[in-house]
Amino acid sequence: MSKIKQFLLLTVIALLPALAMAKTPCKTIVLRSEGSVEVAPDMAVIAVGLTCLDKDIEVVRACADKKSHELYRQLQAFGIDTNDIRTTAVSLRKSYRWDNGKQLFEGYENTLTYAVTVRQLGTLGELYAALLTNEYLSLNGLHYTHSQMATLRNDAYMQALENADVLADRLLQALPETTKNIVRVSNVKIDDAAMPSVEEVSADVAYNTTAARPKLGSVAVGSGLLTIRAVLFVEYGIK
Repeated sequence: MSKIKQFLLLTVIALLPALAMAKTPCKTIVLRSEGSVEVAPDMAVIAVGLTCLDKDIEVVRACADKKSHELYRQLQAFGIDTNDIRTTAVSLRKSYRWDNGKQLFEGYENTLTYAVTVRQLGTLGELYAALLTNEYLSLNGLHYTHSQMATLRNDAYMQALENADVLADRLLQALPETTKNIVRVSNVKIDDAAMPSVEEVSADVAYNTTAARPKLGSVAVGSGLLTIRAVLFVEYGIK
């Protein structure tokens, strides 16, 4: 037998174990696990709209300038820092109304929208009531959040991973396999792992149904609890 044939034969023999191993698929299980963290919120965000309307556009502009400065002073009186007052939208448009089938020009409408972060929740009821009495303002929503939301989400993910580990151990008790190791962890379905990562995280607010009797001139506002949920997909190799 020539040296070339001997070399090829030895190479094939050496590759046979590797080929055999490649044909033997690794057994895996993929688990969807959810973790959650509950915490009392320490911040709230109010969506505030300021609107001026007049047929004279210069009057509208002057109104918007004056009322926006008044709003800032009012918020600062409640301890709101200027960095916590964020202008999210500014619009100037013509406003019309319908009267007996006719479209009538009401004037120019200048609207400024703000996101106001309240870090002292004890003042929220009185602040909300004060803003309600301002005829130029509309309150378009209130939601609670937490200053450590990123940390809380990480805690929820760790809880999800721990829950997946516990479930995997329970499943192994009913399977012939006895050991496991993590192959992949993702926050999207393992089958869709090539897609961009999208966090399946939600924050829900459970409002208090029994609020304390408010002081005169304040609004009863319950903060409830924030539930931060995180979902993980964990693939285990088992043997």
